[in-house]
Amino acid sequence: IIEIAREKKEEAEHQGREKKEEAERQTREKKGEAERQAREKKEEAERQERKEKEKADRKERLELEKMKLDAEMKLLQAKIEAGIIKNEPDGSCA
Repeated sequence: IIEIAREKKEEAEHQGREKKEEAERQTREKKGEAERQAREKKEEAERQERKEKEKADRKERLELEKMKLDAEMKLLQAKIEAGIIKNEPDGSCA
């Protein structure tokens, strides 16, 4: 009876260790998965931030280009009005 009890105790301890090891393994896996997801979210946020910055930079460049073209147009209009440049009937300037 004592031998059987000892064997059952050892078996129970063995199963307890296995369950503990399995729980630890699952915890490590969950932690690893959570870390991976956090990394992916961070990378996505960084990509989105870069994309927004590029979009803002592009918009700013286009606005500057528009201002430059507007200034050139006003300069040409002033030259036309001053008679420095003549508008030809065919749409060209002389």
